Amino acid sequence: MTKQISDLSKHIVLYSKNWYKKSDNHIQDLKTLVSKLCALDIKYISDCDIYNEVADTFVEVCNQRDYRRLLQDFFYKPLANPEPLLMPEAIDRMLGLIGCIQVKTDMELLIDLGKPDYNLLPKVEHKEN
Repeated sequence: MTKQISDLSKHIVLYSKNWYKKSDNHIQDLKTLVSKLCALDIKYISDCDIYNEVADTFVEVCNQRDYRRLLQDFFYKPLANPEPLLMPEAIDRMLGLIGCIQVKTDMELLIDLGKPDYNLLPKVEHKEN
């Protein structure tokens, strides 16, 4: 059975899977996406809002194995590095995990992502619809 997810989560997954062109500032990219998709002025979208949307997307699309990987990524790896995990790094880690989530097999569509909307963010040159 194909999992249905919110429109915003679909585009966050597509972004994490490189269907949209990424700048060096993923938080700003995602603010642009949220602003256009939700018809909000970008100045009202905080970094924390983006963190929450990415975390919600992760929960919406992941399975039990993905939760385990998230916990390992967030808690075990930082033990080797005493530096605190900052919000941009946390968002990048979650995007990396979302990008690895399987959305289809040879036999079935697992998560319906629809098509990218290049009015939200620019297209990556190498992707084809």
